[in-house]
Amino acid sequence: MLRFILFVLNNPSRLTDLLAAWADAGVNGATVLESTGLARSLGYLQEDAPLFPSVASLTQAHKTHQRVIFAVVDERVDADDLLARTEAVVGDLESPHTGIFAVMPVIMVKGLRKHGPGSTA
Repeated sequence: MLRFILFVLNNPSRLTDLLAAWADAGVNGATVLESTGLARSLGYLQEDAPLFPSVASLTQAHKTHQRVIFAVVDERVDADDLLARTEAVVGDLESPHTGIFAVMPVIMVKGLRKHGPGSTA
C-alpha cells in the first residue's frame, strides 16, 4: 500500500538532518517546498511593517519560512519509525514550534519511478 507522508518543518535549519533521517528510514525520494503558515502570515500583517520593507527585512522573513517535505512511500517504510526519526531531529511534535507530521493513504499515483528500497519516487 502506498502512503503519502507530509511534514511541516518549523525550523528550516534542521532540514539537512531531517532528510538524512528520512533517507536512513528508507525514504529515497522527497520534495521540499518553502511555506508560510497562517499564524506567521497574520503575525506579520499585525506588526508595524513598513509599506516598502528593506532588503534586509525581506531576507530575514525568508529565513523564517517553514519547509514542507512530502514523499510517496510503500509499505517498506514504517510510518511509526519515520515519525520517531523525525522527532529525534526536531523534538517532540507535541511541543510548540516543531512541526506537523501526517500520513495518508494513496488511492492512485501515476508518474513515479522506483529508485530503490522503500521508495516509489
